[in-house]
Amino acid sequence: MTADEIKTRWETTRNRATALGTLLHERIEVFYNRPERGSESRAETPDDDKGDDGDESELSPEWQQFIQFQSDHRVVPYRTELRIYDPETRVAGSVDLLAFGRVGDDDDAFVIFDWKRSAKDLSSTAYDYGRACAPPLTQLPDTPHTRYALQQNLYAYILCKYYFKRIDRMYLVRLSSTVANYELIPLPNLQSEIELVLTRRKRDLQRLRRVKGVCVTGVLLASLLIAIRKHGAGRMPTSSSSDRSL
Repeated sequence: MTADEIKTRWETTRNRATALGTLLHERIEVFYNRPERGSESRAETPDDDKGDDGDESELSPEWQQFIQFQSDHRVVPYRTELRIYDPETRVAGSVDLLAFGRVGDDDDAFVIFDWKRSAKDLSSTAYDYGRACAPPLTQLPDTPHTRYALQQNLYAYILCKYYFKRIDRMYLVRLSSTVANYELIPLPNLQSEIELVLTRRKRDLQRLRRVKGVCVTGVLLASLLIAIRKHGAGRMPTSSSSDRSL
């Protein structure tokens, strides 16, 4: 195969995986918001949820794993695909599932679930190939687990600060035909690291505002100089007699 053919195959595989991942997210959202369309006993793929090519077999294993996950844990949803926003840092995101805590937990405790249709190792022990995260998080390994943990911890921070939702636990739920069953992967509390990241983010935004302020001031100054040169050095344009009479 030529290099172009290999790139085309990679792109086709990536696009198909993205489409199937989106479809899986949509079906899970329908399951929690419209139970009559996705009861736990209905593990097969509905006709109206087939892929573009009508091939239901590729999604079926992941869907059955999700059904098993729900049967095992009896998750009670609060919101699905919840969009959130931090106005101070201008960070936004979408929480796959914000669920109520287990019976016996505090009433205000919530759990985040993040669906992952992935063949990658998402565990905390995944090999990092000697790579570390960028500053200020160089103490953390650069792995999918770390990146997703930071993402969900950021969501937990925003939910707590702006939506008054205390997050008790966070999980990745890996659904993949490459494994026999779903994987429920707990995520660590990285709120200290999130504080570091957001502190840098706020500093960068302040610097950007100062730069924009300097640019605006520079434009105004340039306009003033042009006006001075146009009307003669040392003379500012004055209002006409008709203007002064107003």
